[in-house]
Amino acid sequence: MPEFNGPDLIITLDDPTVGVLNVSVETDLYSKWKEWTLGNYSFDTELDVNSGTEQITIIDHSLHTEQEVTYTTGGSENIGLVNDTEYYVNRIDRNNFQLYDTPANALAGGATGRQDLTASGGGSGEDHFLSADNAKFPAAFRTIGGDPLSPGLEAGGYFFLQNQDIPASTPNPARDGWRIISTLETQTINYAGNLIGEDASEQLIVVTPGFTVLHLGLQPVTQRVDEILTTAQLAVYGGCVYIDTINGTAGTLYPSGTPSAPTLTLADGLVIAATLKLTQLCVRGSIQLTGALTRFTVNGIGSEDEDIIDINGQDVSGSRYQNIRVIGDVDTLTAPLELNSCRLGLITDYQGTMTNCGLEDTITLAAGQTNVVNCYGAAPTGDVAGFDFQATNLIDLFVRGMTGEFSILNSTNASSVASIDMTSGNLTIDADWVSGTIAVRGVGTYTNNSALTINDKGLIDSEDMLIIKQMVAGNVVISLDDLTITVYDEDDVTVLATFSVSADGRVRTRTS
Repeated sequence: MPEFNGPDLIITLDDPTVGVLNVSVETDLYSKWKEWTLGNYSFDTELDVNSGTEQITIIDHSLHTEQEVTYTTGGSENIGLVNDTEYYVNRIDRNNFQLYDTPANALAGGATGRQDLTASGGGSGEDHFLSADNAKFPAAFRTIGGDPLSPGLEAGGYFFLQNQDIPASTPNPARDGWRIISTLETQTINYAGNLIGEDASEQLIVVTPGFTVLHLGLQPVTQRVDEILTTAQLAVYGGCVYIDTINGTAGTLYPSGTPSAPTLTLADGLVIAATLKLTQLCVRGSIQLTGALTRFTVNGIGSEDEDIIDINGQDVSGSRYQNIRVIGDVDTLTAPLELNSCRLGLITDYQGTMTNCGLEDTITLAAGQTNVVNCYGAAPTGDVAGFDFQATNLIDLFVRGMTGEFSILNSTNASSVASIDMTSGNLTIDADWVSGTIAVRGVGTYTNNSALTINDKGLIDSEDMLIIKQMVAGNVVISLDDLTITVYDEDDVTVLATFSVSADGRVRTRTS
């Protein structure tokens, strides 16, 4: 079993088959009822939308009637819902539900206020999203025979439960039960007594982003051994499927994809991720995408030279890449691509935010806003990395804390903006930047090869900063004979600048 630090939640059953479920919380986990998780659901606008029944299908959605959800579009397909709007659930069964305009209409379940849905008709459709507060306020468990157990709550903490219909094929309201689900906090759960989930195919414990550990009590425990094993296995992944294209082994069955047994291919890694409902990949080696990989976090875990992801013209909308070298063409993004602590080669049609990244080659920008934070030029000697505006594209480029050599080029759109704050280094503005607005600030220099006037108010030359530093440090010689001021570097030998002074001492002119 995995180990972790967390409070203890002790759950005991007075009698192996009937009685009261007593909950003793040794550490006060929460002072009041609160959500056990933030529900984030996705569904396909073609495959999961039924325009005849006005139902959306999400397997094991756990939503309940009158629950508020927020709809977010994942692209351009219209299915009859309004982006960023709240709707209310009418639960049909564990996998299907309808959406209404008010809680009262959702509870009534009739035609009034029900949202008319239309499948997109677009092949496999797009991923659209619902988010919900999945707080639950249930009574408690049921025994194997289906009789409800009354909960007894001692101390100030709370446990959290998830609804389920048993069995999935023929839901029976008389046996709709609840299973324990842990909170977002890491914790230890100890079971004693004849406590069982009402569906043998369901896990009694649901693993959280932290680790959840099961300790069996002395009394008989009827939770299935394979469920306990599945829970322990899931925790081993630590939230990430491991892929090693150099030394990994092909396969999708446990322990494939764990830190100690990484799988060999991205295809196998995605099968494991789908099975475990994980959205993080930890990669060593080189991967070229051959299909969409949206809303995934991809972490490089090897060296910058060996961990490479080639986007290869695929859709990577809403994804995040970390500590990995990124190259390739980007398909049209419906959500920005975030790059963090990456090495960036030749990338086309990029739009998003890059932070602490090294630029090895030109980044061709897609229309929209791109933010560059604390990045640096990392091109080979003699080369200059840059940002290509693709001529007519309307682009807002905001660069903050840039260091090293880099350039901006190829803009003919008068509405495009390049706002550049430098920490050190030199910006080159190419001659093909013929239209748009450029502002340069911070500490550094720039070379303007365009015909535009550059707003450089607030720009401080790095060489001037060094001169000021040495003048403040006292590395200055004033000659009254020829009325000159000479500023030296720290070695007191190298001359940084020479100024001539007028006879009255008021006018100083730099001569070298």
